[in-house]
Amino acid sequence: MNDEIDYILETFNFERVHVAMLALDWKWSKQNIQPSAVPTIERLKLTAKHLLSIAYEEETSVTSGGFLAKYHPPIKDSDLLLDQKPSLSLSFIIVSANSEDYNDD
Repeated sequence: MNDEIDYILETFNFERVHVAMLALDWKWSKQNIQPSAVPTIERLKLTAKHLLSIAYEEETSVTSGGFLAKYHPPIKDSDLLLDQKPSLSLSFIIVSANSEDYNDD
């Protein structure tokens, strides 16, 4: 899965995320080492790689600092002759909403 993680890190637009974070003054802390600051592109990449690794190892979704790293399980369907290996995805979420709990009694 390392090749897939490397591919995501090479194709994901970290520069766009960095610009958005600068515009929003979206700061991360460094666990009391330094004052909070907008992360560098290198720090964004390291965080994304870490989250993708966890998502794959634990076969789950992981979020932190705006990132969503998601594990997608393999799909096997003999009727459609489909055999797809597991995959990963990475998103950076600024705003979201859902209706999952709407009308939940």
